[in-house]
Amino acid sequence: MGTEDKGRLEQYLTSVREVELRTERAEKWLKSHPRDSALLLTLGRLCAEQELWGKAQSYLDASVAVEPTWSAHLALAELHDGLGHADAARRHTRESLDLAVALFAAGQQEDAVGELLELYRRDRKWSDEAARKQLVQGFDAWGGADPATIEGRKKLS
Repeated sequence: MGTEDKGRLEQYLTSVREVELRTERAEKWLKSHPRDSALLLTLGRLCAEQELWGKAQSYLDASVAVEPTWSAHLALAELHDGLGHADAARRHTRESLDLAVALFAAGQQEDAVGELLELYRRDRKWSDEAARKQLVQGFDAWGGADPATIEGRKKLS
């Protein structure tokens, strides 16, 4: 193995170990914060990064049970998609979309735009471009001069 390859291997192993350490640290925090949905979501993502699929799903499911967020549902959709569970992936993507649309109704335009853009980037054709259609409806309702409309249209194109 050449020097360059040894350097890459060392970099990779260091990166893997850092993820393991972050996971261990977060699991320790979880003992004192068992119902912290953001911590559960983070642990789910860290476990998915390590390909600990069952553990990732358990943490993500727990996060949704504590506080159903669009990001936790999206993480579950991505996990199920990667595992070939198409029905579960579609269900969680739909839940994610519904929660993002609820932000529109709550007047949280910038958050809604960001989340819908993420859904659209993930799968442009999903459900006949449902995320894009929701974005366009929001843009139309807020008007062309609204800052969220201006920024959202830039990012959409």
